[in-house]
Amino acid sequence: MDRWILYVEDEPGLLRLAEAVFQKLGFPGRVEGAASLGEARAALARVRGGDEPPSLVVTDVGLPDGSGLELVREVKEDPLMRAVPVVVLSGSATPETVTEAYALGANAFFSKMPAGGDLLTTMESLVRCWLQHAELPRAGAGDRARWALARAVAYETRVAQIYLDLARALRDDPEACAFWLDLALAEGNHANLLRFFETLIAETDVARVVLDRVESQLAQVEACIAGVELDLAARPAPGRHRGLDLTLRIEECPSEELILTGLAVLLPRGPAAVAALAESLAEHTTRIVDGVKRLTQDGDLHRRAQALLARSEALRDRFGATPAPQH
Repeated sequence: MDRWILYVEDEPGLLRLAEAVFQKLGFPGRVEGAASLGEARAALARVRGGDEPPSLVVTDVGLPDGSGLELVREVKEDPLMRAVPVVVLSGSATPETVTEAYALGANAFFSKMPAGGDLLTTMESLVRCWLQHAELPRAGAGDRARWALARAVAYETRVAQIYLDLARALRDDPEACAFWLDLALAEGNHANLLRFFETLIAETDVARVVLDRVESQLAQVEACIAGVELDLAARPAPGRHRGLDLTLRIEECPSEELILTGLAVLLPRGPAAVAALAESLAEHTTRIVDGVKRLTQDGDLHRRAQALLARSEALRDRFGATPAPQH
């Protein structure tokens, strides 16, 4: 796959300068520009859909729709991209901004207005350091099974964030806020259980046709989660009913076949962890059903929640812990 750089900068002239410097110094790939946080997120969403991560992310801090430091945090928290170097190139180089950038995981911070220098020199220094001398990760060339697992972990992390956003939006409704906080904690637990398998599974352990099917279904999950994220971003103040609808949309995303296939693949590598995951999924779904019953009288939402419960109980019966023998 072609190497590429994501350059996040809202000044068109600076983007053209960066492209010229990268070309002049022999970068063999492409430079993709993003003029806003939203455009940068859209570019990185393709990675979550299966594309190769960028070789390098360069971002400004002051963007029209937010701070580039948010992008630093998001990249470094995403299991699919956390190994990607992120460099901040900004005119806002106050000690507080620099400290926050490194605390969030930035690999370097360059000022657009360095003392005794100019922007062109800074840009050339950045390119020589990161694209000529440093060894950069090629995550997309890795093991397909571990790559699929990393995507699943990333999805759990993103869902946890959605539930945190819902809890925050409904913080004046204590019962609803507590409900979504509990869901966010459960999603974090699921992500940790999946991480247990990071070094225990390899592409050679899984039939190619199974990997093809899993990757296709993960792409559908990505589209579903991205749709919910966009919906919530467009209307960030949901009430109980819409919040529950978004929650059920998320929980309905992974097909029963995907969950069954995933657990079956992982089972030989860690039976106890798979049992714990199946139990946790069932408890999580029970929590959702109970919450739907408490928070709304909507019959359609009740029906959808009950369908999820039947599926999770079947998974627990198949993969859950076997009771210890009585002595």
